[in-house]
Parts: sequence; structure tokens; C-alpha cells
Amino acid sequence: MTRHVMIDLWTLGMGPEGALMAIGAIKFDPFKPKALIEQFFQSIDPVSCTAHGMKLDATKVMWWMGMQETYNEVASRRIVDLGTGLYGFTDWVGKESPIVWGAGPTDIPNLRRAYELIGDEAPWNQSHERCTQTIAALAEAIEVKARNEIDPVLTTAANQVGYIQAVVKKLGLTRL
Repeated sequence: MTRHVMIDLWTLGMGPEGALMAIGAIKFDPFKPKALIEQFFQSIDPVSCTAHGMKLDATKVMWWMGMQETYNEVASRRIVDLGTGLYGFTDWVGKESPIVWGAGPTDIPNLRRAYELIGDEAPWNQSHERCTQTIAALAEAIEVKARNEIDPVLTTAANQVGYIQAVVKKLGLTRL
């Protein structure tokens, strides 16, 4: 069975070169509601991101400053440099290229660009990239609601997984 991974980045910049603050991800089975297989979360040192050419955005930094409780949760975890974080994510993903999901048009390209900036390749094929915005819109259209309870820093990723699982179930899909 093909593995699915939901990616949720926390960034201090905009666009594909926005400096990372954290990488969050969940391995999941889209055909089994509430089946969250494994979690990954790694805080990243934004200074190491800028050293690799990633960019900070003052507006985004100010936004995070207003999210003090959430920011503190991320900052309280072990922080590693960009390369260490990406290599850790690659090890967590494993050798088989998964189908990767991200919210909107930014997370996956941003993470792929981070790999390029450290001179490596992302651990998935570009043809395996998916966007949860389409699934979320479909879920609303067919009146599906879904939530997964999880570690607070992975709530967004877990809820996106919930949308995928609920839509797959409602539509009776057997493959994606």
C-alpha cells in the first residue's frame, strides 16, 4: 500500500524560500478514519535557514509574536539546524516515496526548496504531491466534518488528514 504523509510547515517567511520554524508531519491511512500512524515534529533554527538562503518576513515574524503560546510550545522543543531537521525528516519518511499532502500551494514547495538549498532532494517524487485545499472544499460541499485529536502542534495536519479520511469514506473511494 502506498504511504500517505501530511506535511504542515511553520514558517517565518513567505513563499518557497520562507525560513522554517518547524516541520510537522503525520503518516496516515486515508482509508481508515482516525488512523494516524506516526507523527513527526521538529523545531528548526531559523538562523540556520537564513544561512542557507531562506528568508525571514517581518510581517510573518510579527504574526508569530502575537501567537505567543503556540510559539512557546514550538520553541520549548529541541531545536536543530536546517540540515539536521531535513535529514531527520528523510529518515522518518523512509525509502519508499510517499504521497505527500500539504495545505495550499506553499508547504510542499517550501520544504522541497529547503532540500535544494542544502544540496539534497526531497524524499518524495514531485508527481506524488497533493493539495488538501481541494479536499477541504469538497468536504464542505458534501457536508463532511472531521477532526482528529492530537498533539497541539500537529492539530492543523491532523485535521487535514481528517478531511481526507472523511471524504474518502463518504465517497466510497478505494484508491487515491
